[in-house]
Amino acid sequence: MAVDYLSALNKNGSGLNISELVSSLTLAETAPKRDLVQKKVDNTTIAISELATVKSKLQTLDTDLYAPTAGSGVSTYSSDSAVTIAVTDPFQVNAFSSKIVVTSLAAAQVFEFTSFNGVDFTSETDALSSTSDTLTIDFGSWSSGSFIADSDIESETITVAADATLVDLADALNDIDGITAYVIETTSGSFSLVVKTLEGTENSINITSTGGYLDDFNTSDTDGSILSQIVSPTDAVFTVDGISLTRSSNTIDDAFNGITLTLTDITSSANISVTEDSSTALVEMKAFIEIINENRKYFDTITKRGVSGVESGPFAGSVGVNAVKKYLRELTLNPIQGFDEDDIYLADLGVLTETDGTLSLDEDKFLAAFATNPNTYRAVFQSQTWSGSSSFDTTLSTYADLTPGVYDLEYDSSTTTLSIDGVSFSIDETVDGYTTYYDGSGVFTGLKLTAPTTASDVSSYLYVGKSMIATIREYLSEVLSSSGSIKDMETAFAENSSAYADELLDLQTKADALKDRYLIQFGAMEAMVTNFKRTGDQLTNMMDAWSKN
Repeated sequence: MAVDYLSALNKNGSGLNISELVSSLTLAETAPKRDLVQKKVDNTTIAISELATVKSKLQTLDTDLYAPTAGSGVSTYSSDSAVTIAVTDPFQVNAFSSKIVVTSLAAAQVFEFTSFNGVDFTSETDALSSTSDTLTIDFGSWSSGSFIADSDIESETITVAADATLVDLADALNDIDGITAYVIETTSGSFSLVVKTLEGTENSINITSTGGYLDDFNTSDTDGSILSQIVSPTDAVFTVDGISLTRSSNTIDDAFNGITLTLTDITSSANISVTEDSSTALVEMKAFIEIINENRKYFDTITKRGVSGVESGPFAGSVGVNAVKKYLRELTLNPIQGFDEDDIYLADLGVLTETDGTLSLDEDKFLAAFATNPNTYRAVFQSQTWSGSSSFDTTLSTYADLTPGVYDLEYDSSTTTLSIDGVSFSIDETVDGYTTYYDGSGVFTGLKLTAPTTASDVSSYLYVGKSMIATIREYLSEVLSSSGSIKDMETAFAENSSAYADELLDLQTKADALKDRYLIQFGAMEAMVTNFKRTGDQLTNMMDAWSKN
């Protein structure tokens, strides 16, 4: 137990407990200021914790809104498993129904090499020629025993080292795009090298030994026959509603916009269709509204102002957090641009704002809007850029940053010139009867449009639509960025916390100095009181002595 030496030595003075008196006076003078600063410290600590929750909430909102497949609103149907149908780009799909007749499937060209110099392969590691050689592989097609090389595809060459094995050759062939090679044991002790191309007649190959040491791997004979070929390449031949089509692959992605067909068998009648799926669209729209309502309620709670004794939210006066609340509350007022000549609003889809600020959905109005124009509903979920002319297809690079809107598109076939909103596009390339146009450094940088070289004059529109979800996520990205409002608040809170800590330390220093001053002052007082008492005692003793005499 600490000993109060000052009070113990003060028995002959005033008799006051100087230490307690000094502590009380110091506390009375400094406590109000300390309490005020400590309250600021406590509030800042709470705010820092709450801000972490706000940040987490916004990050979760961003994640919840990310739904790559949302907004498709279509369903597919095929009456025959010989033809499967899949949606690859739901925003390019139009509802349709068609009849498919498949008369031939695409097949790859397959070669089988079973021997070398008249000796069958008996092992995967059988050595080939003792002399190195070079094999040249050309790509193209076969016609009446003659190989026609594709001038657009460069020949490939592989050097086969002396004493290279069958597996070494297979590995070298596998390194060439468009070729698959492997060694297989056909019967016990008998091996073959199998070389396979991509599907379609135009993906055929011809192998030639340059030095002649590996001429057993030549695929073209002098009599016009194709050596070692066990499967001839074929194209897929089919009709769509009676129109004859030929493709080099059984996977067909250019017959219908946004649709991939896969042919797996011959069939005389496969009915396929794509229909707009309003039930899926309704579920997606409800989920979107639920996410927004949940976050609206949260931000309403943390920014509420105390009225009639109700405690205020931790961010009642926060400009940054209230800005997020305001943004979420004004979603129904914000236009969605670039999907139609007129702006689209959530109200057009039956989204209503209730008296408590939450959103609700008029399902009948939504379904009616969906039936009239499904693109209106898709504007909520997925950004799209497309041409109003069927002659022009659009592609966007990852760095493209186009301003949402509807722009005039003009094409003059006589001069093959394309302009969008007055911006002239340059020709990038012309391949296989199609010309690609681009804007090198203007407002449409990153956008390319492709049209047949036979396209007629066009006067149409370019639609650049940014979805509501993309706009919200872009806003969230800004708020959560290193230069955003959340980071600014974190920095401000950290600075305030440090400043308050300094204030508390400064107050403690001042309190210590005040206490020392009081102790000195009361010490001097006690010395005076002690002297006064000592003088009084002396006078009393003297008077007592006089009285006795």
